[in-house]
Amino acid sequence: MKDPGWRSWLPRRAIFGQYPPREWISVLVTARVRKYLDERRSFGEELAAFNLALNRGWSLRRDGEHNVIEHHTPEVGGLTVRLRRGTSDFAVYQQCLIECHYRLVAHLARHCLPAGGPATIVDGGANIGMSALFFARSFPSARIWCLEPDPHSRAMCQRNLIENGLNDVAVLEEALWSSAQRLALHEDFRDGRSWSVAVRPPRQGASEPIVRSIGIADLLRRTGLDRLDLLKLDIEGAEAAVFEDPRSVDDWLPRIALLAIEVHSPHTKTLILEALARHEFSTVRDGELLIAARRPESARMLAALRDAAAPSPV
Repeated sequence: MKDPGWRSWLPRRAIFGQYPPREWISVLVTARVRKYLDERRSFGEELAAFNLALNRGWSLRRDGEHNVIEHHTPEVGGLTVRLRRGTSDFAVYQQCLIECHYRLVAHLARHCLPAGGPATIVDGGANIGMSALFFARSFPSARIWCLEPDPHSRAMCQRNLIENGLNDVAVLEEALWSSAQRLALHEDFRDGRSWSVAVRPPRQGASEPIVRSIGIADLLRRTGLDRLDLLKLDIEGAEAAVFEDPRSVDDWLPRIALLAIEVHSPHTKTLILEALARHEFSTVRDGELLIAARRPESARMLAALRDAAAPSPV
């Protein structure tokens, strides 16, 4: 979605009303400088990725408005990674496949789950597919469902999966929410970049892109799963809606073995921790992630932390 720029500020009288007229020009200039700095941040992320590729001897090429990196590390092997220039794609790539943001999740899954790893994975907030690529390479036999409501990121997710031969990974267009309903896409969450596109109930009279949502219980029914091994949620604040209805949560949460959640507010963290405690989950923090496992997996999870560099339980 194209940034409307400074013109979108003109009708916002409520904003300008907070300043005397002599400061209005400063407000507009500040908005433009912020946008300029955001663009330069993307440029820096791109350069860092290109330098890394060249230093490691990986193939690098330009394809229209995309860059393609032939990524190769011992952790995930060889991957063809397609990224949109001028977006947060390079930051997502850095986080998921260079820093391996979900490394501890994968480590705990190998130790916690009876089969030595997840057989079923739901990737909520799949963005351009970097986390799905990590999980697919970490657990080649797992069945994976990706959910990404933003059509632009979803198209990139599908392309990254297909270009790596992962044609059997399902990519769904719904947003995860408390239930099935119509939601609006918006760019007002966090830094407003493409990795922060979020959903909310539509505002009356607003012209906003509309997407469908699905609750986790309905998703499990649709996929025919009685039990899900790994649920990853990075859904830009929508985790609050997913956990807001205790009756719904009490239906699906006992059927999840392992969760990895990026929580975006203190209130939501409290809500989620209360639900996890109610169903006897043990939790651990790993950077931005809240990782949780339910008995009997929780005992194995805590034991697995002894041989992993990980923080203490929450």
